[in-house]
Amino acid sequence: LRDREFDVLFSLRYQNDNYHYSLRKRYDFIIKLSNLLSESKLKVVILGEGWNQIKSSLSENVLVFNPSFKDYAKIYQNCKIYCNPSLVEGGPISLPEAFSSGCIILTTPVGLAFNLCLNDDLSFLMPFDKNEEFFQKKIFQLIKNKMIYENYEFLLDSRLGIIDKISFKNLSKKL
Repeated sequence: LRDREFDVLFSLRYQNDNYHYSLRKRYDFIIKLSNLLSESKLKVVILGEGWNQIKSSLSENVLVFNPSFKDYAKIYQNCKIYCNPSLVEGGPISLPEAFSSGCIILTTPVGLAFNLCLNDDLSFLMPFDKNEEFFQKKIFQLIKNKMIYENYEFLLDSRLGIIDKISFKNLSKKL
């Protein structure tokens, strides 16, 4: 985990033509939080299409990537923390991607998050009513948490059972 190049990852597409989608995804929140984190010398990545349209709203230190989907795993595996502050989600699909890539998870309790993260020591559910500064403090606590780094392999091993339960193979048997 210490060797990962990036500190915080946000993964979602940007759609400026859909006001309600923007509110649900909390674009303004993500922009402000990304800027706060990058000003604090953390390496922040936003992964997804459309973000280059608003690059001027982001600190020059916030990296925006829009690679082909086959390259997403490399980025997830190079990030310490995956952050999802959304108010409404169906999944999000980025959550299991980050989860299986060994990222620490910081998310609101939306979609899969509650069930996926409930019994995982590397996942943290955040209340909807917390502001960007609160998220920033929590991210700093996680980045500086020696227990996580010292026990990372053990904590990561505990995810294997959870990942197996959410695999397509096992979920399809239940359908």
